[in-house]
Amino acid sequence: MRKSMKVLLTAVVVFMLVVSSVCTTYAASWKSDDDRHPYGWSQGAKGNMYLSEKRFDDLEEDFWAYKAILQLARRGIISGYPDRTFKPNASVTRSEFATMLTRALKLTPTDNIQTFVDVTPSSWDYNAVESSKDYLTGYQSSNGSLYFYGNRNAVREDMAVALVKALNITKVSDNGQLQQIFSDYTAISTNLRDYVYTAYKAGIMIGSDGKFAPQASLTRAEAATLLQRALQRTEKVPVDDVDNGQKVPVDNTGNIYATLSNLTFNGTTVAGFNANTTAYNVVLPVGTTAIPVVAATVYDTSKASASVTQAAGLPGSATAIVTAQDGITKKIYTINFTVSSTVKSTDATLSNLSVNGITVAGFSANTLSYNVVLPAGTTAIPTVTATVYDTGKATSIITQATGFPGYATIVVTAQDGITVKVYTINFTVATIAKNTDATLSNLALNGITVAGFNPNTLSYDVVLPAGTTAVPAVTATVNDTGKATAIITQAAALPGYATVVVTAQDGSTQKTYAINLTVAR
Repeated sequence: MRKSMKVLLTAVVVFMLVVSSVCTTYAASWKSDDDRHPYGWSQGAKGNMYLSEKRFDDLEEDFWAYKAILQLARRGIISGYPDRTFKPNASVTRSEFATMLTRALKLTPTDNIQTFVDVTPSSWDYNAVESSKDYLTGYQSSNGSLYFYGNRNAVREDMAVALVKALNITKVSDNGQLQQIFSDYTAISTNLRDYVYTAYKAGIMIGSDGKFAPQASLTRAEAATLLQRALQRTEKVPVDDVDNGQKVPVDNTGNIYATLSNLTFNGTTVAGFNANTTAYNVVLPVGTTAIPVVAATVYDTSKASASVTQAAGLPGSATAIVTAQDGITKKIYTINFTVSSTVKSTDATLSNLSVNGITVAGFSANTLSYNVVLPAGTTAIPTVTATVYDTGKATSIITQATGFPGYATIVVTAQDGITVKVYTINFTVATIAKNTDATLSNLALNGITVAGFNPNTLSYDVVLPAGTTAVPAVTATVNDTGKATAIITQAAALPGYATVVVTAQDGSTQKTYAINLTVAR
């Protein structure tokens, strides 16, 4: 009877695992514009599980965003490409950004109303955009219509808005403070400045070198890192704890199988560590000579033990043998160490930056932001070209301006695939100069020019004949006829004064002429 019951329970468990696996696999499928898939991840009943032998080929464990990328890929929020790469320095489009937000925050559409003119229900990104619209930015036309422009690159100021909203941070007015903090303040969209300032004050986006780079394209690595921060601050269980409390198999006598809860070298957990993955390949930086120290922690310290054999040299292998309580069940974890033999260049500078074939005024390889004022009446968007300094090794991606005022960006990635510089050219069109002449050509009382009148003399004292009671009428003629304007305020009584305020064509330059009227005794 007991044996039959055990067989029945085993069958039920197997059936549930199969159903769970199938459901999870279907749930993890999504429609994408570039056929991305979570390469390097295997679907299981508990979701995406990392397989160390299938890591992203273009990511090294010392890459600054490595941990964030793996954590979000594991959860199906971001994914890799069919060629086994992640392309961390590739730009993220606005539609891709909306998709990431939707997955990260588990968002769903709040209504059935189409928000953006250019994102229709038949668009591949419609559900993601509508689900995350409360965290996005849009472009409003003169008639009030909203456009999303999903194919454009998501930029840093877009991320600032999303993070402030996602973290439910109270928006703070910048009140001119932002201009004191970032030298590229003018490049920040006017309607988004409060969000950028709020993100800065909250310490979630602080910029670098005194610049915020609001129009710099958001890379896949940056998006992963910033989304991870948002999740860490909104979830009760940190992203880092996804393995905490995982289920492990138990044998008939209650002995936990020989598994590790952590495997480290030099105090750092091996990238992609999983209790059921026993082989890892670690590439150490160029020039490494010190043999890494490996440490292992068993899952159940009261019932299992581990012995570590360090590598004897480089290249070499270290092993951790875990023995379960029964003294028979064992598992051997191996870390194969090699040292990178290639030193890759970190030069991500330009040797030239041109607009319509002419080098940008003041160009310097280390100056990343430029302001170019185009002649009045310019309508054609200029073409930006760039030449990398490290020819044949560094690469550049140019995003041209789409209108005026507008900006073009050049993202330069060094040979190492990590070092990146973003050059920005802000384009504006000069306005037609307006006259600043706010002088008078004549100033008169009762039709007679005021004695001593001079266009540059602004104050006059006029003594009227004794017994005068009628207030004289002041008239004035502007020097810039048809462009400047004059407003005359007559004296209210005698003694008293009259004023003539002249405003030049530019609307800001003014002169005020005053006539003080008294009566002789």
